[in-house]
Amino acid sequence: FVGEAVCLYAAAEEKIVLVCSADGDRKKELRTALAALLPKYMLPHKYIFLDRLPHNRNGKLDRAALRAEYAGS
Repeated sequence: FVGEAVCLYAAAEEKIVLVCSADGDRKKELRTALAALLPKYMLPHKYIFLDRLPHNRNGKLDRAALRAEYAGS
């Protein structure tokens, strides 16, 4: 159900932010799946769902745009 995803670190808040393209807001399902795979300290603190993630001219995820918009950098 998740198309693309990226985790960012919001240094000012000391939080992990997960930004992903998915079918609707399925935070509970995603958190449960991640909790089964990751230690607690690696779980995202904030989940953001978008229809599609921005890409740069090379076709890669535009992390700079995402960081500026959602991780406060």
